[in-house]
Amino acid sequence: MKILLIDPPGDRFLGYTSECLPLGLSCLASYLKEKGHPAFVYNADHAPESAHINIVEYSKNQGKYQSAVNNEQHPIWQEVREVLDNFRPDLVGISVMSVKILPAKKLISLLRKIDKNMVIVCGGQHPTIDPELFLRDDPVDFVVRGEGELTLAELIEKLSHREADYENIKSLSFLRALKIIHVPPRQLMPDLAILPLPEKDNVIFRETYNMDDFSIVMTSRGCPYACGFCGSGNMWHRTVRYFPVEKVIAEIEFLKKKYQVTNIKFMDDSFSVNSQRVEKICLEILKAKLNITWSCLTRVNLVDDGLIRLMKKAGCTKIDIGIESGNPRVLQLIDKEITIQQIERAVKVMDKYKIFWAGFFMFGFPTETEEEIMDTLYFMKKIKPGWANLSIFTPYPGTKLYDLCLRYGIINFNYDPSLYMHQRIESFATDKISKERFSLVSKKMLHEFNSYNKSLFTLLKRARSRNYHRNPRLLSDDFKKLIKWSKTKN
Repeated sequence: MKILLIDPPGDRFLGYTSECLPLGLSCLASYLKEKGHPAFVYNADHAPESAHINIVEYSKNQGKYQSAVNNEQHPIWQEVREVLDNFRPDLVGISVMSVKILPAKKLISLLRKIDKNMVIVCGGQHPTIDPELFLRDDPVDFVVRGEGELTLAELIEKLSHREADYENIKSLSFLRALKIIHVPPRQLMPDLAILPLPEKDNVIFRETYNMDDFSIVMTSRGCPYACGFCGSGNMWHRTVRYFPVEKVIAEIEFLKKKYQVTNIKFMDDSFSVNSQRVEKICLEILKAKLNITWSCLTRVNLVDDGLIRLMKKAGCTKIDIGIESGNPRVLQLIDKEITIQQIERAVKVMDKYKIFWAGFFMFGFPTETEEEIMDTLYFMKKIKPGWANLSIFTPYPGTKLYDLCLRYGIINFNYDPSLYMHQRIESFATDKISKERFSLVSKKMLHEFNSYNKSLFTLLKRARSRNYHRNPRLLSDDFKKLIKWSKTKN
């Protein structure tokens, strides 16, 4: 079978681009290839010609999003059709995040028009939460719920041998005689060591990616925390499983040797949740003399002076930290399980070792007041992140805050999260501010954060963290991004 795995376009309709190869689809492609079923990956959200726009411009473009997605003559959809016409897949797998429901549905419609016999499989976070959404109107053939490698491989094996006993494939949902069948879920893979290194070569438009686009590495799957806005637990059940440290080092060596990657992005949900393991990774990086720089995501309560010192020595130049709010009540509301004091302590440690850190902030939660939103703005300016990322809260199905919004009547069961994305000022989920006032507050927050990020202080701080003497090719790539970004309007 000819297999094509697609990440649907989304940000691209807003003039932005997804630079990195989708790691989840790369893992699927590698596993399928090992099982004798080669697959290609097509990131339809990737466009090297797209601008690196700021959050204000990104927010303004949200109003055009729905009409752009629904326009079948849009250049993005024309590209998708060309890819499908050239590739002619027998099976298409589509990864669907909640914010991409609309373009995913449009993609399914286009696939049916191109070839009615094509097998369409949906997977990822939203199909796991609501598989029936994809099996009712304009249904796909199958939905893979949860972790996809084993389920999709078993399905393709059945299809290849023209067998139809799909009831034996755990975590699969499908239609049979107009009835939706949900096969009981399978357990998460207990041993991630069985997975091969993520596929990088079987990529559509491979030539448009640069070395930084292949730099993502996952050393674990899952997160033990239960933030009220996050749907990670729907996929990983709040458990953390780890790839063997030797496999992590082997992947870094592979990326460095084959693709000249020298700046690694560890994308674990909480990289340092197991500090002893992180210490081992750092020591192995130093032992192997990899001479790389790297970044990671973690939490303020996991920041430790000794650990950060070792991480810095092993090449860590950047840490992404979820702060969300500068108000204690809101932090409790969203079950962040951190305090203002912990945030301030973590900031001091990262600044002490001159680690560039990016803070992730969010506002617009149910019951949040305008004064509490302003607390977040003032707190951001107080702690001075190297970069300040801002999102407007979006209620995602399967989360505590989604249920809270339903209970308060802020949203109803017909709510479509794909129309209310992170920087869209039309997003509205608080019952303490009028819609009109919230729109003004949102514009103020977006402008304030954008102005902060464009200041000379933040630009110089970010440039210092990139270690261009180790990664000279990054300098050229970053300069091109800066030129595009600086031309965008405030």
